[in-house]
Amino acid sequence: MAKMKDEVKEEEKILLSYAIKSQRPISDQTVVSDLFLKVYESQRSVENAYYKAKVCGRDGVEVKSIKIAHKYKSKRQEKVKEVDEVALNGESLVKLMGLIQSKKIGYFSSIKMYAQERSIEYSGNYEPRYLFRYQDARGPPSGVTPIEGRHYFLDLILGVPGKKVKLAKRSPVKACKACDAMLLRYTYNWVVQCDDLREKACPYCKKPLEIIERERKYEEVELDFNAKDCHVTGTNSQIGILYRGRPIKATVKVASLRNFFMNFQNLFPARAIGPLDVAIDIVKSRKGFNLLRTIEPSSPLGEIEWRPVVLFPEDLIAY
Repeated sequence: MAKMKDEVKEEEKILLSYAIKSQRPISDQTVVSDLFLKVYESQRSVENAYYKAKVCGRDGVEVKSIKIAHKYKSKRQEKVKEVDEVALNGESLVKLMGLIQSKKIGYFSSIKMYAQERSIEYSGNYEPRYLFRYQDARGPPSGVTPIEGRHYFLDLILGVPGKKVKLAKRSPVKACKACDAMLLRYTYNWVVQCDDLREKACPYCKKPLEIIERERKYEEVELDFNAKDCHVTGTNSQIGILYRGRPIKATVKVASLRNFFMNFQNLFPARAIGPLDVAIDIVKSRKGFNLLRTIEPSSPLGEIEWRPVVLFPEDLIAY
């Protein structure tokens, strides 16, 4: 994962609880420690996605505000803004997903999720389309040969916490006759990630591959804490998972990634993600959001307890 710019020195820290009590402006160069984030909304533009989160204390209670100050170098003036929420975008989004994916926060020994088997065949309509002032050709980039025919992939079931999620319309999938595992065949940004249908041996049971067609179902998967090179753009992001012990990547859109955060934060006793050390930027955002300039896990207090959790309970899946 990318290293965030302008990292603040270790000694330039202040506890969130002290910042709340003092109500004195904190420099945007200072790290606020022991802070929790409660994601509650996402916003998407043509090119970007922002994930908004309330600032919370260790008990999960949203703070009324903390004062963040920015001193201009070329002017003798200071901007002070009362902050009660932040937005994740770009490097801060990549960093947070990196902390989750690599087990740096939460101290969960395993995270189980559910995914539905999906198949889809794209229309092949590669005519250029226009979105505002942006031209977007639907075809693959130069030098990339796309998969022709149906795609078979795992679609993470990531709905709003507490609400039942209906499985999508059923359509048959390809599977190994010996072990019944669905065979994967999918791309990311047109680049082939997996094409099991071309294999001679099943990638799951290692027996000679005999392909059958069966009705689709849903599978238990686990978050892959060792996943590498997951693309996180906010609008089209990858989450590393283990499917029957095999590391693969599942692609999620804006709403699904937002729901991933919301379900993930419900695993914490505070119902918020943390504790974190963050520095808050009140200047750079074009939308007036308070962006995170740095984000790191806070040092844990006391003994760490590792425990397995279920990100999306089975009883929330509707048939």
